[in-house]
Amino acid sequence: MESFRTTIKCLVASGFISVCATLCSADRSDQIKLLYNELATSDAEKFAAIEREIKLLWSLSGSPGVDFLYRRGENSFQAQRFDVAAQHFSAVIEMAPKFASGWHGRARAYKQLGYFGPAIEDLQAALRLDAMHYPSLVLLGEVFEYFERPDLAFNAYSKVLTIHPFLEDVKSARDRVASATGEKTL
Repeated sequence: MESFRTTIKCLVASGFISVCATLCSADRSDQIKLLYNELATSDAEKFAAIEREIKLLWSLSGSPGVDFLYRRGENSFQAQRFDVAAQHFSAVIEMAPKFASGWHGRARAYKQLGYFGPAIEDLQAALRLDAMHYPSLVLLGEVFEYFERPDLAFNAYSKVLTIHPFLEDVKSARDRVASATGEKTL
């Protein structure tokens, strides 16, 4: 009987934790949307602080275990151990499939490994979860450039700049592909 009560308590606690994680995730999603709007309309003095807040929220899944694996993936990526990074990000995705940064992380690792098809699939998954996840759009533009699709790269980079108008590297990339497509930039 005691083990039954313990089991019930654990189930109730896990349900509570799941509900809290869902609510926290919804709050985080609302916060990110507000920050995206602020970023798009901010001035050059304020964008860095807004960008830091967005990056912090992107790095938090709502689960300490997932966050730990995510950091391991990031550390492996920084150490250029892309195969290990892909494995960590795969574990993140398995545990938290609605965590866009996990999909983006694995896409980055796959791109470095030359697995462009899976990288594109992961970027699509990240963008389904967060259509304004500008690092995913930047990476998508880079992949399109690699495959000599300047028209698609131009569209990706242009979308990034509507979200984050202060990314100079992306402005340069958009201008570079614009010359190949005949597009005009401001």
